[in-house]
Amino acid sequence: MGSFFTNSRKTGQAGRFALFFRAFAAIAAASVRPPILPVGAWIGFGILIPLRHGVDFLDARMILAYAFIPMLFVASPVALGIAYVRQSAAMLYAWISAATIFGWCVGFVFLTTALATINLVFRLMPLQLPESGVLPLFAVFSFCAVWFITSCAAFLAFLFTPNASRQVLRFGFLVLLLAFYLGPRVLPGELEFELGQIEPKEGVAWTAILLALAAAGLTNALRAAVVVIGPEAISTNVEPSS
Repeated sequence: MGSFFTNSRKTGQAGRFALFFRAFAAIAAASVRPPILPVGAWIGFGILIPLRHGVDFLDARMILAYAFIPMLFVASPVALGIAYVRQSAAMLYAWISAATIFGWCVGFVFLTTALATINLVFRLMPLQLPESGVLPLFAVFSFCAVWFITSCAAFLAFLFTPNASRQVLRFGFLVLLLAFYLGPRVLPGELEFELGQIEPKEGVAWTAILLALAAAGLTNALRAAVVVIGPEAISTNVEPSS
């Protein structure tokens, strides 16, 4: 990530697109170190989980749950970088927007791999996809969820430390994962049945809107800290990335 911050200082009047692409490259490079995490996650979520569930993977609940996978990849780079992008609002926006777009792309890569696995392994003909409307809903919900996660990572790093932000969001991902896979098993039978009757697409659009509004609020709060309060407002207690 160092090249992004160094080049940004040298080109203080660089265009927003230049800052965005530098931030995108820095976040992409940081997210694949160490490589065992992205490779293991890609194999697990892109191949093993679809194989375990088979055609049932095409259920809307399974598809929409993949919107939170990017949390694994964007939380750490965003948290570690926030102590440096305090130099300007332009750098802050470039960092958060690049992390959001990168995480959104990661979500699509994982989902595309999972859908390809289902169709190739089970030799589904014609090509089987989720029911109508689920993929566009995934695109919108995933973008809003990633933006919210990114802004949360930055805001928590601002309030506490980058390492604390990383740990909180990793724990949050673990809680989501356990709730998704173990939650139905520990609920009473009647309640599980009632929840199963709820249309998964109902309310997801409103949830996406709420996530986007919350993310916008957090991003603007960080901008206020950068522009009004100043660089000292953001913690410089940055641990080196592994």
